[in-house]
Amino acid sequence: MNWIKSYLKNSSLRELQNNIDKIKKNNSYRSWIGFNIYNGKIYSVKFYYTFYQVLSQSEINSLFITGNSNDFYDLYKYASLNDILRVRDAGSGITFSVKVNNNGESSFGFYLKQVFNDNDEFFVIPETKEYFARGGNITNIDFVKNSSVFYTQNLKEIKDYYYIKDPVYKQIIAEFFDEPMLSKVPVIEYAVGKGNRDNSDDMLSKRKAILFGDFKETADYYLNNWKDVKTIVNPFFNKGYQIYCPAIYGDKKFYSIYLFNFAKDSRLIEELLKI
Repeated sequence: MNWIKSYLKNSSLRELQNNIDKIKKNNSYRSWIGFNIYNGKIYSVKFYYTFYQVLSQSEINSLFITGNSNDFYDLYKYASLNDILRVRDAGSGITFSVKVNNNGESSFGFYLKQVFNDNDEFFVIPETKEYFARGGNITNIDFVKNSSVFYTQNLKEIKDYYYIKDPVYKQIIAEFFDEPMLSKVPVIEYAVGKGNRDNSDDMLSKRKAILFGDFKETADYYLNNWKDVKTIVNPFFNKGYQIYCPAIYGDKKFYSIYLFNFAKDSRLIEELLKI
């Protein structure tokens, strides 16, 4: 796994790691790694640190290696604390992250679950309109979303992640992506935002579906289709890592893989940094 060393040397990642180390963590803290893949090659590597606990203002401020912590507090007003503290729930916790692309350029950001209402953008996107056109019921909508804010140089990018459980809505996304597997998983974490193609006007490039459920089944399915990814992830499998969930973009030009080591998931990145 020598190739990953160049990513691990990133100064922003090292700074965040150093500040993370100073915070007293409860037993549910964990970290993991993800890869964005484009044309069969790594586009960026993503490092995640998640706390399932209430952090003090000074602790939160210390983790903002760039950007503006006021953005965090603006979202925290609407935070769903029950969802943040629910360890096994999809997208729960308070997460801080550094993404490093293959040119060594990095961005920093955070993820925070919050409650939304019927004035949210979710209700104006075409997929939701189609859901109601097919008889969808508002009572089947989970009014909790995960919002991310990332800072890249002078840019701030915001993306929302919605939790889709209703079979009708999942089928709509499956048709939209032309990806049948999406209708079969228990939960789709559905991302709406610019993503990797900042200048693209293609709506499909701004949609990402993260598959939660039977992780082995979905991982095996996609690894059989993403032959080139096996070369990337096999060394991690040999060290006890497992695919937590795959993800695909609507235009199918990008896809993602997220890896945990369930025996050491509270120290995954720390272990990688020792390489």
